[in-house]
Amino acid sequence: MEELFYATIVYSALGSSIFLILTKYRVIQYLQANGRFGINKVAQCHFCCCFWICFIISVIGLILGGQWITLIASLSGASIMRAIIN
Repeated sequence: MEELFYATIVYSALGSSIFLILTKYRVIQYLQANGRFGINKVAQCHFCCCFWICFIISVIGLILGGQWITLIASLSGASIMRAIIN
């Protein structure tokens, strides 16, 4: 359980940094304007962007660390990440 807590904090901090970098270089705005197949709708929703960034980070953490429980960290990490950004 402690591992899940630390993973949530690390994923949300890393995810918010990635989200702010993507916003700074206008990748999010580009996806909103030119995205296909629902990607433009996902790019307009901050929580959706936060969730998918945390989910990708948690999958990378699963591959590197081998702990499947860290996939749950993407759910709570997205909420924390949204609070950090706003």
